[in-house]
Order: sequence, then structure tokens, then C-alpha cells
Amino acid sequence: MTQRDLEAEVACCVGGVISPLLANLFMHYAFGTWMGREFPGCPFERYADDIAAHCESEDQARELRAAIAGRLGPWGLSCIP
Repeated sequence: MTQRDLEAEVACCVGGVISPLLANLFMHYAFGTWMGREFPGCPFERYADDIAAHCESEDQARELRAAIAGRLGPWGLSCIP
């Protein structure tokens, strides 16, 4: 498979019916299970690609934000305030 074929295949998936399902599965394992393992005392909610984490202090929030950015960065994802 050439790079062009791969790009066309990915482009067909983005915006398709299956795209939200794949994103949810990815975020469940890439984020949700990681949060439970790395920050078990920090409750959070996630809806698709939106995340709200409940921290006890501003310092904890800053630490968590940096950890999340480090976790998702390798996949080309970033945190937006």
C-alpha cells in the first residue's frame, strides 16, 4: 500500500459514521484507563474528545494538565484551555 492509498483510506474514515466510535474507543484506552491507573484519586468526565478533570488545587491541575499533554502528545493531540 502506498502512502497515497493510506491517506485516501484515512480520509474516507474521518467524518464517517464510524469515526466517533473509533475516537471514543481510542480515548477510552489512551486516556480513560491511563487516568484510572496514573491518577486514581482524580475524578473526570469525558465526552468524545472533551475532558473535565476535578482537581483539589491549582498545582494539581497544572501537574495533571502537563501529564495529559505528555500522554496525548505522541498521537498528535494537544490540550486547549
